[in-house]
Amino acid sequence: MVLKGSVFSYSQGFRFIWDEIKIVFTTTSDCRLAKEMLLRVTKAAIGDYVVDYTKRSALKDQLFTTIVEEVANSDGRLE
Repeated sequence: MVLKGSVFSYSQGFRFIWDEIKIVFTTTSDCRLAKEMLLRVTKAAIGDYVVDYTKRSALKDQLFTTIVEEVANSDGRLE
């Protein structure tokens, strides 16, 4: 397949990868607080710009760690 098909290298030409972190909250969580927290945390880490593909793993770890800390410090409003 590699020899017959196209091979994409993110270090050559196309430097964008769609990436996600899936966060699941319980139905009893404060959904407005969850949305506000997620937007605040991501904006603080990323800003308004696309992240370089070489930094995505470190940024994903940073985001996940910060989100877990925010949930733990939400006084039970987020689960």
